[in-house]
Amino acid sequence: MRDLLLPRRRPGTRRRAGLCAGMALALLPGAACAVPYTGEEWIAAPTYERHGTGGDSAQLTGELADSDGCLVVRDQTGEEFVLFIPDDKFRLVDDQRLRLFGQTYRLGDGVDLSGGYHSAGDEVAFEGATVPAACEAVLSAADATWFIAYTRD
Repeated sequence: MRDLLLPRRRPGTRRRAGLCAGMALALLPGAACAVPYTGEEWIAAPTYERHGTGGDSAQLTGELADSDGCLVVRDQTGEEFVLFIPDDKFRLVDDQRLRLFGQTYRLGDGVDLSGGYHSAGDEVAFEGATVPAACEAVLSAADATWFIAYTRD
């Protein structure tokens, strides 16, 4: 199974990045180019291949947090929820920021997500799901709760 959390360097990325940065400096002062992050993975999240829309009647509001290297949402009561995110909606931007559903966040930023809740013992399986080692430990706790995110509100 492919690891969907580590950015891959495509052939020619360096050349395009340099060209893009040069053009931005010459033509539009202050403009920035999107360059794939190739540094060390500093946070991980379970991802899955989205098939259809799924149910999104549940809401999760809280702040993004780090639970032993796994991305979680901590709600106002302090409870943590491991996020399962569609693989095309999550990526690392740099060594402090991540991209989630088209928005850029840092740990501590607030989020409002739609999806569904599941707890330890639920029979839930995802075709094509990738669960990083950092998140396996968090999910193995007897009281683990996770949230399958479908959309951002």
